[in-house]
Amino acid sequence: MKKAILICIVGLITIGCSTSGPEITSTSISNDNPVTGQKILLQVYSIADKTPLTYSWICSGGEFDENTDEDMQYYRYWVAPEEAGEQTITCTVRDGNDDEETVTFSIEVNPRVIDDTLVDGNVLSILKQTGTIGGVWVSMENEDIRFISSTTNEETSYQGAFTSMLIELDTSDFTYTLWGAQGQGTGISVQSSEEETVLTCETCDTTDVINDLAIDVIDGNILWVGADSGMHWYDSAEDEWGEYKPEKTNDFYEGINFVYAATSTGIYELDPYAADSDPVYLGDSCAVIEVENDDETVNVWHITDSQVCLDGAPLASQPDSVTCSLDADWDNVIWCGKYFWDGDSWQTPPGLEGEDIVTSVVSNEGLVYLLTSSGALLRW
Repeated sequence: MKKAILICIVGLITIGCSTSGPEITSTSISNDNPVTGQKILLQVYSIADKTPLTYSWICSGGEFDENTDEDMQYYRYWVAPEEAGEQTITCTVRDGNDDEETVTFSIEVNPRVIDDTLVDGNVLSILKQTGTIGGVWVSMENEDIRFISSTTNEETSYQGAFTSMLIELDTSDFTYTLWGAQGQGTGISVQSSEEETVLTCETCDTTDVINDLAIDVIDGNILWVGADSGMHWYDSAEDEWGEYKPEKTNDFYEGINFVYAATSTGIYELDPYAADSDPVYLGDSCAVIEVENDDETVNVWHITDSQVCLDGAPLASQPDSVTCSLDADWDNVIWCGKYFWDGDSWQTPPGLEGEDIVTSVVSNEGLVYLLTSSGALLRW
Protein backbone atom coordinates (compact mmCIF):
# COMPACT_ATOMS: atom_id res chain seq x y z
CA MET A 1 0.00 0.00 0.00
CA LYS A 2 2.82 2.41 0.90
CA LYS A 3 4.54 1.57 -2.40
CA ALA A 4 1.38 2.40 -4.36
CA ILE A 5 1.03 5.76 -2.58
CA LEU A 6 4.69 6.55 -3.33
CA ILE A 7 4.21 5.77 -7.03
CA CYS A 8 1.19 8.11 -7.11
CA ILE A 9 3.16 10.92 -5.45
CA VAL A 10 6.05 10.53 -7.88
CA GLY A 11 3.58 10.59 -10.77
CA LEU A 12 1.94 13.81 -9.53
CA ILE A 13 5.35 15.46 -9.11
CA THR A 14 6.33 14.41 -12.63
CA ILE A 15 3.12 15.80 -14.11
CA GLY A 16 3.43 19.06 -12.17
CA CYS A 17 7.02 19.62 -13.29
CA SER A 18 6.47 18.83 -16.99
CA THR A 19 6.90 21.65 -19.52
CA SER A 20 5.26 22.32 -22.82
CA GLY A 21 6.85 23.59 -25.99
CA PRO A 22 6.31 27.07 -27.45
CA GLU A 23 2.76 28.01 -28.40
CA ILE A 24 2.06 30.62 -31.09
CA THR A 25 -0.87 32.57 -29.67
CA SER A 26 -1.48 35.02 -32.54
CA THR A 27 -0.01 36.51 -35.70
CA SER A 28 -0.49 39.72 -37.65
CA ILE A 29 0.44 41.07 -41.08
CA SER A 30 0.10 44.67 -42.21
CA ASN A 31 -0.98 43.66 -45.73
CA ASP A 32 -1.33 40.15 -47.13
CA ASN A 33 -1.88 41.45 -50.70
CA PRO A 34 1.02 43.86 -51.25
CA VAL A 35 2.29 45.08 -54.60
CA THR A 36 5.75 44.44 -55.96
CA GLY A 37 8.47 46.21 -53.99
CA GLN A 38 6.16 47.07 -51.08
CA LYS A 39 7.33 46.83 -47.47
CA ILE A 40 5.04 45.07 -44.96
CA LEU A 41 5.24 44.14 -41.28
CA LEU A 42 4.77 40.60 -39.95
CA GLN A 43 4.50 39.73 -36.25
CA VAL A 44 4.31 36.45 -34.33
CA TYR A 45 3.29 36.28 -30.67
CA SER A 46 4.09 33.18 -28.60
CA ILE A 47 4.47 31.85 -25.08
CA ALA A 48 6.48 28.98 -23.56
CA ASP A 49 7.36 27.52 -20.18
CA LYS A 50 11.05 27.42 -21.00
CA THR A 51 12.59 30.66 -22.17
CA PRO A 52 14.31 32.37 -23.93
CA LEU A 53 12.39 32.17 -27.19
CA THR A 54 14.18 32.53 -30.51
CA TYR A 55 12.58 33.32 -33.86
CA SER A 56 13.86 32.17 -37.23
CA TRP A 57 12.42 33.69 -40.42
CA ILE A 58 12.73 32.51 -44.01
CA CYS A 59 11.02 33.72 -47.18
CA SER A 60 10.53 32.20 -50.61
CA GLY A 61 11.26 35.54 -52.30
CA GLY A 62 11.79 39.18 -51.54
CA GLU A 63 14.01 40.16 -48.63
CA PHE A 64 13.90 41.03 -44.94
CA ASP A 65 14.97 44.24 -43.26
CA GLU A 66 17.11 42.79 -40.51
CA ASN A 67 16.27 43.75 -36.92
CA THR A 68 19.19 44.97 -34.87
CA ASP A 69 17.56 44.36 -31.48
CA GLU A 70 17.98 40.74 -30.44
CA ASP A 71 15.04 41.05 -28.03
CA MET A 72 12.64 42.06 -30.82
CA GLN A 73 12.92 39.09 -33.18
CA TYR A 74 9.19 38.34 -33.06
CA TYR A 75 8.61 40.72 -35.97
CA ARG A 76 10.09 41.30 -39.40
CA TYR A 77 9.77 43.93 -42.10
CA TRP A 78 9.67 42.25 -45.49
CA VAL A 79 10.01 43.86 -48.93
CA ALA A 80 8.09 42.04 -51.66
CA PRO A 81 10.01 40.98 -54.78
CA GLU A 82 9.74 42.84 -58.08
CA GLU A 83 7.85 39.93 -59.64
CA ALA A 84 4.15 39.31 -58.93
CA GLY A 85 3.01 35.93 -57.61
CA GLU A 86 2.45 33.95 -54.43
CA GLN A 87 5.13 34.05 -51.75
CA THR A 88 5.46 32.33 -48.39
CA ILE A 89 7.15 33.52 -45.21
CA THR A 90 7.79 31.03 -42.41
CA CYS A 91 8.59 31.81 -38.80
CA THR A 92 9.90 29.09 -36.47
CA VAL A 93 9.69 29.73 -32.72
CA ARG A 94 12.10 27.73 -30.56
CA ASP A 95 12.18 27.60 -26.74
CA GLY A 96 14.95 26.92 -24.22
CA ASN A 97 14.38 23.14 -24.52
CA ASP A 98 14.89 23.38 -28.31
CA ASP A 99 11.23 22.55 -28.90
CA GLU A 100 9.66 24.51 -31.74
CA GLU A 101 6.45 25.56 -33.47
CA THR A 102 6.11 26.99 -36.97
CA VAL A 103 3.68 29.31 -38.73
CA THR A 104 3.59 30.13 -42.44
CA PHE A 105 2.16 33.28 -44.07
CA SER A 106 0.84 32.95 -47.62
CA ILE A 107 1.13 36.28 -49.44
CA GLU A 108 -0.16 37.20 -52.89
CA VAL A 109 2.10 39.85 -54.44
CA ASN A 110 0.29 41.94 -57.06
CA PRO A 111 1.74 43.93 -59.97
CA ARG A 112 1.90 47.71 -59.61
CA VAL A 113 -0.66 49.81 -61.45
CA ILE A 114 -1.71 53.47 -61.40
CA ASP A 115 -4.63 53.90 -58.97
CA ASP A 116 -6.75 57.03 -59.49
CA THR A 117 -9.59 56.13 -57.09
CA LEU A 118 -8.07 57.38 -53.82
CA VAL A 119 -10.03 60.62 -53.32
CA ASP A 120 -13.05 62.43 -54.70
CA GLY A 121 -12.10 66.10 -54.98
CA ASN A 122 -9.03 68.30 -55.32
CA VAL A 123 -5.91 67.72 -53.24
CA LEU A 124 -3.77 70.66 -52.12
CA SER A 125 -0.83 68.89 -50.49
CA ILE A 126 0.47 65.49 -49.40
CA LEU A 127 2.87 64.66 -46.57
CA LYS A 128 4.70 61.43 -45.74
CA GLN A 129 3.99 59.86 -42.35
CA THR A 130 7.20 59.50 -40.36
CA GLY A 131 8.25 56.10 -39.03
CA THR A 132 9.39 52.75 -40.38
CA ILE A 133 6.14 51.97 -42.16
CA GLY A 134 3.08 54.09 -42.94
CA GLY A 135 1.16 56.13 -45.47
CA VAL A 136 0.54 59.79 -46.30
CA TRP A 137 -1.52 62.67 -44.95
CA VAL A 138 -3.62 64.41 -47.60
CA SER A 139 -5.09 67.93 -47.35
CA MET A 140 -8.20 68.41 -49.48
CA GLU A 141 -9.65 71.59 -50.95
CA ASN A 142 -12.87 70.92 -48.98
CA GLU A 143 -10.77 71.15 -45.76
CA ASP A 144 -10.76 67.40 -45.04
CA ILE A 145 -7.45 65.87 -43.92
CA ARG A 146 -7.26 62.22 -44.92
CA PHE A 147 -4.81 59.47 -43.99
CA ILE A 148 -4.12 57.00 -46.79
CA SER A 149 -2.01 53.84 -46.79
CA SER A 150 -2.18 50.48 -48.58
CA THR A 151 -4.93 49.34 -46.19
CA THR A 152 -6.41 52.65 -44.94
CA ASN A 153 -8.24 55.57 -46.55
CA GLU A 154 -10.10 57.60 -43.97
CA GLU A 155 -10.91 61.09 -42.73
CA THR A 156 -9.02 62.29 -39.66
CA SER A 157 -10.04 64.70 -36.92
CA TYR A 158 -7.87 67.42 -38.50
CA GLN A 159 -9.44 70.09 -40.72
CA GLY A 160 -7.99 72.65 -43.12
CA ALA A 161 -7.21 73.40 -46.74
CA PHE A 162 -3.41 73.53 -46.36
CA THR A 163 -0.88 74.07 -49.11
CA SER A 164 1.86 73.07 -46.64
CA MET A 165 1.66 70.75 -43.65
CA LEU A 166 3.85 69.45 -40.86
CA ILE A 167 2.77 66.52 -38.68
CA GLU A 168 4.90 65.33 -35.76
CA LEU A 169 4.50 62.32 -33.48
CA ASP A 170 4.85 62.76 -29.72
CA THR A 171 6.43 59.47 -28.65
CA SER A 172 5.53 60.07 -24.99
CA ASP A 173 1.82 59.50 -25.66
CA PHE A 174 1.84 58.53 -29.36
CA THR A 175 -0.33 61.46 -30.44
CA TYR A 176 0.16 63.67 -33.49
CA THR A 177 0.27 67.44 -33.79
CA LEU A 178 -0.45 69.13 -37.11
CA TRP A 179 0.82 72.52 -38.28
CA GLY A 180 -0.86 73.76 -41.44
CA ALA A 181 -0.54 76.90 -43.59
CA GLN A 182 -3.04 77.95 -46.24
CA GLY A 183 -0.50 79.62 -48.48
CA GLN A 184 -1.04 83.37 -48.30
CA GLY A 185 -1.26 84.94 -44.85
CA THR A 186 0.58 84.79 -41.55
CA GLY A 187 -1.61 82.25 -39.74
CA ILE A 188 -0.47 78.70 -38.98
CA SER A 189 -3.09 76.28 -37.67
CA VAL A 190 -1.85 74.07 -34.80
CA GLN A 191 -4.08 71.07 -34.08
CA SER A 192 -3.64 68.31 -31.53
CA SER A 193 -5.93 65.86 -29.77
CA GLU A 194 -6.47 68.40 -26.97
CA GLU A 195 -6.86 71.73 -28.74
CA GLU A 196 -6.71 73.83 -31.89
CA THR A 197 -4.93 77.19 -31.96
CA VAL A 198 -3.61 79.64 -34.54
CA LEU A 199 0.05 80.64 -34.47
CA THR A 200 0.75 83.99 -36.16
CA CYS A 201 4.09 84.48 -37.92
CA GLU A 202 4.96 87.86 -36.43
CA THR A 203 8.00 88.45 -38.65
CA CYS A 204 6.20 87.53 -41.89
CA ASP A 205 4.58 90.12 -44.16
CA THR A 206 0.80 90.35 -43.93
CA THR A 207 0.48 89.29 -47.60
CA ASP A 208 3.21 86.66 -47.31
CA VAL A 209 3.01 83.17 -48.79
CA ILE A 210 4.13 80.36 -46.48
CA ASN A 211 5.68 77.58 -48.58
CA ASP A 212 6.89 75.02 -46.02
CA LEU A 213 7.28 74.21 -42.31
CA ALA A 214 9.81 72.13 -40.35
CA ILE A 215 10.79 71.25 -36.78
CA ASP A 216 14.48 71.76 -36.09
CA VAL A 217 16.51 68.58 -35.50
CA ILE A 218 18.99 70.34 -33.17
CA ASP A 219 16.44 72.15 -30.99
CA GLY A 220 12.94 70.67 -31.05
CA ASN A 221 11.48 73.92 -29.72
CA ILE A 222 12.26 75.69 -33.01
CA LEU A 223 9.67 75.79 -35.79
CA TRP A 224 11.06 76.89 -39.17
CA VAL A 225 8.71 78.80 -41.46
CA GLY A 226 9.69 79.18 -45.11
CA ALA A 227 7.96 82.08 -46.85
CA ASP A 228 8.28 84.33 -49.88
CA SER A 229 9.61 87.07 -47.59
CA GLY A 230 12.32 84.88 -46.11
CA MET A 231 13.15 82.19 -43.58
CA HIS A 232 11.54 82.68 -40.17
CA TRP A 233 11.73 80.81 -36.86
CA TYR A 234 9.55 80.43 -33.78
CA ASP A 235 10.92 79.37 -30.39
CA SER A 236 8.05 77.76 -28.48
CA ALA A 237 10.06 77.71 -25.23
CA GLU A 238 10.50 81.49 -25.31
CA ASP A 239 7.37 82.34 -27.33
CA GLU A 240 9.60 84.38 -29.62
CA TRP A 241 9.75 85.00 -33.39
CA GLY A 242 12.73 85.92 -35.55
CA GLU A 243 13.93 86.07 -39.15
CA TYR A 244 16.92 83.94 -40.07
CA LYS A 245 17.36 84.85 -43.74
CA PRO A 246 15.61 87.36 -46.01
CA GLU A 247 15.82 85.03 -49.03
CA LYS A 248 12.64 83.46 -50.39
CA THR A 249 12.40 79.95 -48.88
CA ASN A 250 10.65 77.23 -50.87
CA ASP A 251 11.34 73.92 -49.14
CA PHE A 252 12.69 72.33 -45.95
CA TYR A 253 14.01 68.84 -45.30
CA GLU A 254 14.58 67.46 -41.78
CA GLY A 255 17.96 65.74 -42.22
CA ILE A 256 20.09 63.76 -39.79
CA ASN A 257 22.08 66.64 -38.28
CA PHE A 258 20.44 69.71 -39.84
CA VAL A 259 17.28 70.99 -41.36
CA TYR A 260 18.08 71.87 -44.96
CA ALA A 261 16.45 74.86 -46.64
CA ALA A 262 16.05 75.45 -50.38
CA THR A 263 16.05 79.21 -51.01
CA SER A 264 16.37 81.75 -53.81
CA THR A 265 20.11 81.99 -53.14
CA GLY A 266 21.00 78.36 -52.43
CA ILE A 267 20.83 75.39 -50.06
CA TYR A 268 21.41 76.05 -46.35
CA GLU A 269 22.14 73.77 -43.40
CA LEU A 270 20.23 75.47 -40.60
CA ASP A 271 21.80 75.99 -37.19
CA PRO A 272 19.38 77.69 -34.78
CA TYR A 273 22.30 78.76 -32.56
CA ALA A 274 24.29 80.46 -35.33
CA ALA A 275 23.55 84.09 -36.08
CA ASP A 276 24.38 83.68 -39.76
CA SER A 277 25.55 81.11 -42.28
CA ASP A 278 26.48 80.81 -45.93
CA PRO A 279 24.73 78.48 -48.36
CA VAL A 280 26.47 75.15 -48.89
CA TYR A 281 25.32 75.18 -52.53
CA LEU A 282 24.54 78.29 -54.57
CA GLY A 283 21.71 78.96 -56.99
CA ASP A 284 17.95 79.50 -57.05
CA SER A 285 16.77 76.32 -55.28
CA CYS A 286 13.23 75.04 -54.84
CA ALA A 287 13.60 71.52 -53.37
CA VAL A 288 16.11 69.59 -51.26
CA ILE A 289 16.50 66.12 -49.73
CA GLU A 290 19.28 64.36 -47.83
CA VAL A 291 19.99 60.67 -48.48
CA GLU A 292 22.03 58.49 -46.11
CA ASN A 293 24.16 55.83 -47.79
CA ASP A 294 24.99 52.36 -46.48
CA ASP A 295 28.38 53.60 -45.27
CA GLU A 296 26.63 56.37 -43.25
CA THR A 297 27.82 59.11 -45.58
CA VAL A 298 25.16 61.46 -46.92
CA ASN A 299 24.32 63.00 -50.28
CA VAL A 300 22.24 66.11 -50.80
CA TRP A 301 19.91 66.17 -53.79
CA HIS A 302 18.31 69.45 -54.78
CA ILE A 303 16.49 71.26 -57.57
CA THR A 304 18.63 74.29 -58.39
CA ASP A 305 18.26 76.58 -61.41
CA SER A 306 15.65 74.14 -62.82
CA GLN A 307 18.07 71.20 -62.76
CA VAL A 308 18.32 68.10 -60.56
CA CYS A 309 21.63 68.37 -58.72
CA LEU A 310 23.63 65.97 -56.55
CA ASP A 311 25.95 67.59 -53.99
CA GLY A 312 26.01 70.85 -55.91
CA ALA A 313 26.52 69.48 -59.42
CA PRO A 314 23.76 69.01 -62.03
CA LEU A 315 23.25 65.42 -63.17
CA ALA A 316 24.40 64.72 -66.71
CA SER A 317 20.93 63.32 -67.44
CA GLN A 318 17.85 65.39 -66.58
CA PRO A 319 14.12 64.51 -66.56
CA ASP A 320 12.09 65.73 -69.51
CA SER A 321 10.32 68.07 -67.09
CA VAL A 322 11.87 69.17 -63.79
CA THR A 323 9.29 69.95 -61.12
CA CYS A 324 10.06 71.31 -57.64
CA SER A 325 9.59 68.00 -55.85
CA LEU A 326 12.08 65.43 -54.52
CA ASP A 327 11.65 62.27 -52.48
CA ALA A 328 13.42 58.94 -52.00
CA ASP A 329 12.56 55.38 -51.02
CA TRP A 330 14.63 53.15 -48.68
CA ASP A 331 16.80 52.00 -51.61
CA ASN A 332 17.70 55.66 -52.25
CA VAL A 333 15.75 55.71 -55.50
CA ILE A 334 15.13 59.43 -56.12
CA TRP A 335 11.81 60.71 -57.44
CA CYS A 336 11.30 64.06 -59.17
CA GLY A 337 7.65 64.42 -60.09
CA LYS A 338 6.70 61.40 -62.20
CA TYR A 339 10.32 60.46 -62.93
CA PHE A 340 12.62 58.23 -60.87
CA TRP A 341 16.40 57.89 -61.15
CA ASP A 342 17.58 54.30 -61.70
CA GLY A 343 21.23 55.21 -61.28
CA ASP A 344 21.85 55.88 -64.97
CA SER A 345 18.75 57.58 -66.37
CA TRP A 346 15.28 58.85 -65.50
CA GLN A 347 12.36 56.44 -65.86
CA THR A 348 8.57 56.86 -65.77
CA PRO A 349 6.13 54.22 -64.45
CA PRO A 350 3.70 52.88 -67.07
CA GLY A 351 0.50 54.94 -67.19
CA LEU A 352 2.03 58.26 -66.17
CA GLU A 353 3.37 59.33 -69.55
CA GLY A 354 0.68 61.95 -70.18
CA GLU A 355 0.26 63.15 -66.57
CA ASP A 356 1.48 66.52 -65.27
CA ILE A 357 2.79 65.61 -61.79
CA VAL A 358 3.76 68.46 -59.45
CA THR A 359 4.50 66.46 -56.27
CA SER A 360 5.57 62.87 -55.61
CA VAL A 361 5.84 61.33 -52.15
CA VAL A 362 7.17 57.81 -51.50
CA SER A 363 5.51 56.37 -48.41
CA ASN A 364 7.48 54.18 -46.00
CA GLU A 365 5.60 51.22 -47.47
CA GLY A 366 7.21 52.03 -50.81
CA LEU A 367 4.01 53.19 -52.52
CA VAL A 368 4.35 56.37 -54.59
CA TYR A 369 1.67 59.06 -54.21
CA LEU A 370 1.52 61.55 -57.07
CA LEU A 371 -0.31 64.89 -57.11
CA THR A 372 -1.27 66.26 -60.53
CA SER A 373 -1.44 69.94 -61.46
CA SER A 374 -5.25 69.62 -61.56
CA GLY A 375 -5.43 68.36 -57.95
CA ALA A 376 -5.98 64.67 -58.67
CA LEU A 377 -4.20 62.14 -56.44
CA LEU A 378 -2.71 59.02 -58.00
CA ARG A 379 -0.81 56.08 -56.48
CA TRP A 380 1.69 53.73 -58.03
